[in-house]
Amino acid sequence: MSQGTDKPRRPLSGLFRHSAIYGLVPAMQKVITLAIIPLVFKWLPAEQFGASLITDLFLIALAEILGMNFLSGMVRFYFDHKNENDRKAVISSSILVTSGIAWTFCGSMLFFVDELRPILLGRDTEGVSEGVLAKLLIIALLTVPFQLCTQSGFRYLQILKRSGTYSAIQISKMFLELTLKVVFVSPLMNLGPLGLILPVLIGEALTSLVVTGWALRQVGFKVNWRVLKPIVLYTLPLIPVGLCQLGIHKFDLRLLEAFSPKATAFTLVGIYGLAYQVGYLVNALMLGPFLQIWQPWIYDVENERERGELVARISSYAILAIATASLFLILFNREAIVIFTPKGSELRDGYVAVPWVASAYVLWALYKVTEIPFFIAKRTGPVLGINFIALALNVLFNWLLIPRFGFVGAGIATFSTMLSLAVMGMLMSRTVLIVHFELGRILATLGTVCVAGVIVVPLDTYVATPGEIPLGPILAMKATLLGALLWVHWRVILRADERRLLMDWILKRKAPLSSSDDADQ
Repeated sequence: MSQGTDKPRRPLSGLFRHSAIYGLVPAMQKVITLAIIPLVFKWLPAEQFGASLITDLFLIALAEILGMNFLSGMVRFYFDHKNENDRKAVISSSILVTSGIAWTFCGSMLFFVDELRPILLGRDTEGVSEGVLAKLLIIALLTVPFQLCTQSGFRYLQILKRSGTYSAIQISKMFLELTLKVVFVSPLMNLGPLGLILPVLIGEALTSLVVTGWALRQVGFKVNWRVLKPIVLYTLPLIPVGLCQLGIHKFDLRLLEAFSPKATAFTLVGIYGLAYQVGYLVNALMLGPFLQIWQPWIYDVENERERGELVARISSYAILAIATASLFLILFNREAIVIFTPKGSELRDGYVAVPWVASAYVLWALYKVTEIPFFIAKRTGPVLGINFIALALNVLFNWLLIPRFGFVGAGIATFSTMLSLAVMGMLMSRTVLIVHFELGRILATLGTVCVAGVIVVPLDTYVATPGEIPLGPILAMKATLLGALLWVHWRVILRADERRLLMDWILKRKAPLSSSDDADQ
């Protein structure tokens, strides 16, 4: 499916290598998390798991408000300066201002915990008391400043392309937090939902001392308003963008709690929360790490025409890779959930929502690549408009669908929102940078994902009744469908020259994955 032959020859092996290294941490984290799920859910009821997810939502929201997008601005403007002292000032100013604002804001909120608790975390139930919710809120407020300090240090490592150091620290932090979660939730300490949140505070506090302390020793302790001012102006529209995107990703958890009967609200949040984590798996393993190195990499390309061509080509590759991995998740999620949850657990019901969520995040990946032209052009205003519309649609979809379909309605709402977001992003990004997205390949890729979802949702729903169809034939049917869709990815969507170069790169581990001048075949 040709999109022209005039393509840049910039090697992409370094981009993929760093992406793979950044992906190592979330991959290990997900594998280990899946391994301990049977233990955690054996000790932790679904409603307490749901309460911890609502706390996570607030924690992420506060981080977005107080500076996560500001750190993205730090990465963007670092490369605009050629003077080393100015580059150091970008880092030091961003770290000090972000941490100062975070500590001031979160410290003030600690005085109003009782008033904020029911608004931010929801209603208490028999299994989750007011006192537990209050403690969860306090831990979240203490965690956010440390988290922002940690992330600022990590962003500096990404700028320096120190992916090995970054991964080593992240892996150490991950093992510490997961070990503490098992200990705190187990009968040994029996901390309930606090056992899932408190280790995050401990991990962020220790890591921030190491990473941020190192970064400030490298760049100094000073705030330079001259280099900080353009970052602030660039970032201001991104703060509401971050909140809108958080709402798009996570607000359905809060709406599910609000629109469900009080007695079962946190239980339904727990069921959907597990389904969401499974559906989000590919995004966490592949898209996040890819964007961590992709943004600094593309910002370092100065030729505007080459930038546009690279954005178009890499977008096709990224969507195809994420869609390929998502097919496995969509088709076999029910079997995975059965393996990793205790027998008889209510959490197993979440398999119905996974295909909706997983498909939604392929569309989310498409949207994220359309954001790059806005960031390159330093025009963040349109991004705010797109995300605000998407958030409004998300709330509307959830309001319409949750009362009728329960947690599955939240999954359908997520899919519908991401579809709207991807379409708006594709249309609007072309107005700020000349990017000829390969629409034919992208639509063909999305089509395979939709086919998988359309077939597996009714199939898994039908076989949910024990004894309807034996497991063997079901797995054979799914494997056959998977093979057919992967064949489409390999033979129809990829060109012959791309297949040859990809195999070269995989087998020899030395040939740069770059475009060929060969004619499409």
